[in-house]
Amino acid sequence: WGPEFNYEYCDEKRNTCPAKDYMGDVVRFWVGEYHLDGIRFDALKQLDNREFLHWITQEAKTASGGKKPFYNVGEQVPEDINIVTPNGPMDGCWHDSFYHFVQPILCGESFDLEQLMNVLDPKRQGYPEGISKLVNYITNHDQE
Repeated sequence: WGPEFNYEYCDEKRNTCPAKDYMGDVVRFWVGEYHLDGIRFDALKQLDNREFLHWITQEAKTASGGKKPFYNVGEQVPEDINIVTPNGPMDGCWHDSFYHFVQPILCGESFDLEQLMNVLDPKRQGYPEGISKLVNYITNHDQE
């Protein structure tokens, strides 16, 4: 993984917050130059800075110009519904419990219908607005 950025550190003498400024520059470049319509943030648990996440996701939306919808999606493992609540930093998140429930089924194992209904209806897990905020997946770079 390499060294972690310190998103809280600011050098008052130089009027800069190096890690935050760098990440803001990167996001503004990619969104502005390549007209992205969203960003997937990997490993939010390791980032562990909600204030920074709120700031960087807003920077991305501002850089998009507001001409089309822009979505910030986060991978939070273990799942944390607070990243997609109305005050959360993300528009959507990876639905890790779906992946872990469906993988054995795809390999031929039996399953409980009620548990399947729970994983297919995220409201039962406490997520707001149902499935529109979740990314269900059956494979990913962390597990394969």
